Amino acid sequence: MSFLRKLLNKISQRKITLTFKTNARTAQFVKPIIEKLLLNDSVGETYRTSLVHWFHSPRPPINNYHGTESLVRIEGPLQWTSFWKAFPIGGIILAPGVTAHLNPIEADELDKRLKTSIEREVISWIAEHGLYDLPPVSEEIDLAMANREAMEIIAQWEAQECQKNPSNLVDMKGANDA
Repeated sequence: MSFLRKLLNKISQRKITLTFKTNARTAQFVKPIIEKLLLNDSVGETYRTSLVHWFHSPRPPINNYHGTESLVRIEGPLQWTSFWKAFPIGGIILAPGVTAHLNPIEADELDKRLKTSIEREVISWIAEHGLYDLPPVSEEIDLAMANREAMEIIAQWEAQECQKNPSNLVDMKGANDA
């Protein structure tokens, strides 16, 4: 283990106490989020990583849409009209060679188009995989069992890829350590 990695491990093991004051209503929403963010494992790391986009936006992100090379961010806070219609305050398109700021109407229109496209793809996926023919299942899952099964599926995929493309192997030792 390199000196830098040892140092980072030592620093990350230090415990600090954070204290916040807020009203009871806000606390009931924030406390479970903070508890998830503070998990000291790959789950906590994933929660923390999922918030990175918050820090790349001057406004609160409402929706982020990621393509293979492009990003659309719809930004808030939402602005309500007297017609009970909410508009994002704006948005941004980041694509190779393009940076475009969107006004509230443009951001709302693009947000709707992207949601419609996603819905169309989800419905296509459901049909392609015969999911309408299956009985409904609960959203609740046994995480331990589901994660174990997921890791087995990934290992099977990896074994098949190794046989097909042995020259593409990368040393990932320690990459999934929590």
